[in-house]
Amino acid sequence: MPLGALANAVRLVVTSPKLSSSAVLDRARLRWGVLAEIAALPHAVFKFVVQSPTDLREADEIVARLGLSPGRVWLMPEATHAAALADGLRALAPHAVSRGWSLSSRLQVAVWGDERGR
Repeated sequence: MPLGALANAVRLVVTSPKLSSSAVLDRARLRWGVLAEIAALPHAVFKFVVQSPTDLREADEIVARLGLSPGRVWLMPEATHAAALADGLRALAPHAVSRGWSLSSRLQVAVWGDERGR
């Protein structure tokens, strides 16, 4: 188990698989064995940071492969400024609703924008 004893010591495990649009190399992005073990935890949810419609298709594929129920999936727009965050939320909302997924903001972006070190 990738989390070991920690898996049962916490109430929620949030996992954010990196999509193709991320800067992460393919061999490190999706470690299917690890993702499957996390998906087996009843208190794990999966959050996808979305930049484009292509990201949504990829998230759909990951969710299907891991057999995740809709209540365990979250979408979050990629954004570093409040205006882009608001636009992203509006764009993602219908996709989240149609899939039964949750939609998450980025509170730190809404409050501080791209400011680091907070």
